[in-house]
This record gives sequence, C-alpha cells and structure tokens, in this order.
Amino acid sequence: MFAVDIDGTIAEGRPAALLDYFRETCRLALVDIPEDITWWDIFDLPEVVAYRKLHRKRYQRIRENVMGSLLVLRACTPVPGAVAQLRRVSQREEVKYVTIRGDDLPSQKTTRAWLAQLGFPNSDSVVFCRSFFQKIAQVMREPGEHVIIDDRYAQLVEALHEVEEQAGDDPRYQRMIEGARRRLTIVAFGATALAEQDLFPGVRTVALPSWDQFDECCGALLREPIERGA
Repeated sequence: MFAVDIDGTIAEGRPAALLDYFRETCRLALVDIPEDITWWDIFDLPEVVAYRKLHRKRYQRIRENVMGSLLVLRACTPVPGAVAQLRRVSQREEVKYVTIRGDDLPSQKTTRAWLAQLGFPNSDSVVFCRSFFQKIAQVMREPGEHVIIDDRYAQLVEALHEVEEQAGDDPRYQRMIEGARRRLTIVAFGATALAEQDLFPGVRTVALPSWDQFDECCGALLREPIERGA
C-alpha cells in the first residue's frame, strides 16, 4: 500500500487563503502585503508575530487549525505531477491518503471533494490522524508492505524514535518497531538528500525531490514496474 500525505506532498496551500484565515481568526488587517509572499513568510509577518506574543494559547489553537479551515482547504492547489503519478501508481498498488488535517465532518468532506475534483485516485480512501504516531500506527495495522510518502518525513522519524523509547515496556510498541523495520519504507518528499537525522535504523528511506522524479527514485518500490510513458 502507498500511504500518501496531503498537505505539502500533493496539495499546496495558497498564501492568499492563509492571509484571509488570519484576518478572520485573529482580526488582523494585514494590508500592503507583497504579492509574492510565501506561505511560510506569512507566519513571520510583524502583525502575526505580535499577535502570537500577546495571545499565545489562542494563537497556538489558530495555528494548529490552519489545515482544518474550510477557507484554506478549498483554496489548495495540486503539487505539480502529483495527480498523474498517483493515477499511474494506483494501477499497480493500493493508494490511500493519510493526513493530519481537521477531522471534523466538514473538513473531511472538503478534503475528499478536493481530491475527487482534481482527479486523484481513490479520493474516498482518506485516513484522518491527529499525530505522526497515529499516521504510522494506522498504516502498520494493515498487512503487507507499506510506503509512506510525506514531506514531513523528519516528524515520522521522530515518532518512530518515540515509539522505540516505549518499546521496552510495551510489547505493542515492540511489534510496531519490528514491523516498521520489515515492512515500511518512508519516501521523503521534497528531499534531494538525506542526513543521518532523517533516518531511522532499519527502516528504508528514499528521497523524492519532486513527483516528476518518481520513476527514477521510487520505481523500484512498485511490485510491478511502471513502463515509461504509460
């Protein structure tokens, strides 16, 4: 099974929607914003930083719910190459989406509708998680070999280390770590190279800079190789 993350892996948030989200939730004016501002630069705007310092707990809740906002979700655009590559992969493997997004019903409906509208395969097959640990646990419950494609691969590795720390006291965690070493591959989306801290001992990890490089970097992970041009 290929378990594919959504945000940052196959979906890109639009800065304009994020600005509107902060205007609505924080009641900030946010005027005279550069047209070419990036998603991550918005979090460092002076008005946003000042709000964070004054309302730390409220800001934390607002920040955590960004990808649960219907305003933000509906405005997402597909990462180049993602739709075509996953449609090809789905001809050989089961494709499922595993995401840390808002798990309320409106967010779930919007997510599935977005996937279907853009032509992603198996758009109804979405698992909504609340942590990276839960992502791994949900995937490893299924039998067979699994590939997780995620731009936040470092957090997946951190979660595995946390599980390993608990493994000595809990046989369930021991089985999870053993299963991960036998059956799990992490594909680090957006990475051109992997440092030692990006790896978990015994778990295969592959760098995938972009979807256009899928065949070159990840073609061997498929049970049946995809023919070029298929």
